[in-house]
Amino acid sequence: MEVLFAHRALEAMLAADEIALQMNHEFVGSEHLLLGILKYRQGIGAKALEKLGVEYRQVLAEVDEPNPIGPTSASIGRALPYSPNANAVIGHAIEEAQTRNHPGVGDEHLLLGITRQYECKARRLLKKRGLDMGKLRAEIALLFGEDRS
Repeated sequence: MEVLFAHRALEAMLAADEIALQMNHEFVGSEHLLLGILKYRQGIGAKALEKLGVEYRQVLAEVDEPNPIGPTSASIGRALPYSPNANAVIGHAIEEAQTRNHPGVGDEHLLLGITRQYECKARRLLKKRGLDMGKLRAEIALLFGEDRS
């Protein structure tokens, strides 16, 4: 089955790549995906986070500082690889979209994927801010117009 990514998800993933590059990180992690969702403010995922009080600058301040050494020469000029957790988040996002019979993966599915990847940095950052994953999932469902009662 072919997986389609909606414009919102692609924009969030491109923003994640740019953020990781700007921070001189060697890979795109789940924390970069979270920042990408927040930076691309148009999607349902970003709106759910905003409604629950999570802001881009706050999360950015909690992500590791830029790497002063920068990426290795092998990764310069190429797309950064995704971390195992970031890949798992994307896998969960695909499952979330398919379970809901949505035609494509959106930024909200990426965020739902973060809620399911227990060991990822993005989830830990959200939990550290006191965000309940069940509330986040419910907020996304509400913004989608899904009845989760």
